[in-house]
Amino acid sequence: MTYGFTTSASDEAAMQGICFDDETELLTSEGWKPFPEVRGDEQVLTLNGDTAEWGSITKVIRAPFDGDLNLHDGDRVNFCITHNHRLLASPMHYRKPDQTLCRYCDRSVGAKGIARHEGTHQRRGDEMIRPQRQPAGEPVRRWHLAEYQDLPQEFFIRRTNTWRGHSPDTVTFDAPAPARNQKPHHQVARTFAFKDWAAFLGWFVAEGWTTGDGRNNRIGIAQNPAEKY
Repeated sequence: MTYGFTTSASDEAAMQGICFDDETELLTSEGWKPFPEVRGDEQVLTLNGDTAEWGSITKVIRAPFDGDLNLHDGDRVNFCITHNHRLLASPMHYRKPDQTLCRYCDRSVGAKGIARHEGTHQRRGDEMIRPQRQPAGEPVRRWHLAEYQDLPQEFFIRRTNTWRGHSPDTVTFDAPAPARNQKPHHQVARTFAFKDWAAFLGWFVAEGWTTGDGRNNRIGIAQNPAEKY
């Protein structure tokens, strides 16, 4: 059995047979979920251009599959997909900028016009501000959607993006309500800097535990005495 999902009606026909295995996890609004546990009413983290944003699932695809899957198990990326699954990928080499900076005025000019543009400066007797031409900008990757079977032997998969959403400065937790048959207590709401809370949460998820009887509770974190973090 293979699995997939769509976030728009136009994707549904194209997604037939383009799927993941049953161990692939999807980042949803309820946390990471294996595909077999995805209901379809959650939101999923999607990439819209360079921006990551939450999107609604229009359809969950579950299809029988009898064939080979392509497994990549790297240090930072792991996937197991059908040969025609599409990936947002880039060749290993960067794409050079399309324009060049003029050696006289620093204006960005295309390759077809740079010689004529600089010739005008030469005829006027203008002084150079640099001896060599420079590209107008930094080299960039050429990201595009491609089926796995059409990718070169070596390629990059898009793993970074710009986040669009709300990032609070603080996080507040209300005081817990007394349990049934328990006397009122004097606990108060607690507010933490969001970065401190995120750091603590990372430590707890990696190396923490809780103990308690419902009245007296503790949180423990175990770390070796070495470098910070």
